[in-house]
Amino acid sequence: MRESASYPAPLAAAPRARLRTLLVGAMLAAAALPAAADVTIFVEAASNAGGEGKTAENVGNESPRGGAIHGVAEATRDGSSAFVANGDAGGCDFIAGVGCAYTLPQSRATGEIRGDLGRLRGAIYASADESAGVGLGVAGLNLGLIDVIRTTALGDLRFNLHFDVDNLVVGSPSTLLENTFELHLMLQPLVPGTTATTFGFTLPEFEGGHTEIDRDFAFAALPNATQVVVRLDIVGHNECATNASEPGGSLCNIWTNAGNTAYLGVEGDYVSVSGYAYPGFALAAPVPEPETAALLAAGLVALATLRCRTARR
Repeated sequence: MRESASYPAPLAAAPRARLRTLLVGAMLAAAALPAAADVTIFVEAASNAGGEGKTAENVGNESPRGGAIHGVAEATRDGSSAFVANGDAGGCDFIAGVGCAYTLPQSRATGEIRGDLGRLRGAIYASADESAGVGLGVAGLNLGLIDVIRTTALGDLRFNLHFDVDNLVVGSPSTLLENTFELHLMLQPLVPGTTATTFGFTLPEFEGGHTEIDRDFAFAALPNATQVVVRLDIVGHNECATNASEPGGSLCNIWTNAGNTAYLGVEGDYVSVSGYAYPGFALAAPVPEPETAALLAAGLVALATLRCRTARR
């Protein structure tokens, strides 16, 4: 785990630009990990209230047992912390005493990769509140899983991708700085003359609502022992800042939740070179997991509170 340097507070325009440069640069560095890595995770959160932000990533531990790894970074008015760990605990309950509860104002990024379920999930929450002395909130994550599927008989391989995400946005136009969330899938059969099959999704910036995607990808009559490179990535970055000169600019938050999120299922005769499993969404997660439901409930309560405060003002 690598932690970021402290950031100055209060954050004016120039320091804010430096903060964004540092955080975006760290995300790009995480994305540039060698292709031989099985899983990559990077989470970061920053707030100018405590004068610092935190990042965490799994550099040097790219092949955890079972391909399961988790990360949390958070920044509150009282400080910040970051953590990455192996294991198969819930997406945000594997740090004792933290759980999924939100205390505002706070910025948090939570990510999880499960090679044994073919799953990536994450949530990023950026919050700022002038009355609490927090003028800027930032949260970001970068999740990636790479594997090689090898056929064990002549036949078809079918891939199913399930992805769902909720986006909730509160703030005036001048307070909403960035709301980026993308998913990318690449399937490359290692057969001469075959091109990669790719799929990409980009969340419409600052648009609230629920998005759910189910896509199928099929390769017909693959020879025995054909290798197919699989890569699944999620990248997200939320940022908002208060603007006292504009009505309604005293608070803001952006909450992007893909906590149930991206499942990749594989059907056919195959083995995973990394030893992973791809049961698909229907078998791996028939209902939302408890920590995901708690996260959603906490976020909805927080947003309702902020809307009421905005209306009173």
